[in-house]
Amino acid sequence: MDGELVAINLQNGLYYSSNEVGAFIWEAIADGDNLDTIVRNITASCDVLSEDVAHDVRTFIAHLIEIGLLEPTGEATPPRNPVGRAPGFVTYAPPSLLAFDDMEQAFALDPPLRA
Repeated sequence: MDGELVAINLQNGLYYSSNEVGAFIWEAIADGDNLDTIVRNITASCDVLSEDVAHDVRTFIAHLIEIGLLEPTGEATPPRNPVGRAPGFVTYAPPSLLAFDDMEQAFALDPPLRA
């Protein structure tokens, strides 16, 4: 949505919003990009150190896993999109994720959806 990520966890009814860097990371993961490709594409478009971006991306992905929006497969896979794509932003800000619970009852399934 307008360069932002909005994701809903149907297990607990929480929804999340992320800045455009977080949205880019989410889309890149969905496209099969690996960490190196994501970092390379961000640093090629923005004036930022690859070490800083790599740390931010790892932290963001770990948080997505922790809150149940991503589930690791347990195995490394080759990137489906080794070239990747340029992000739609030129100014880098660490990816952020905000949680909202004001729609918890409307989004939560009863019984909760099980994967």
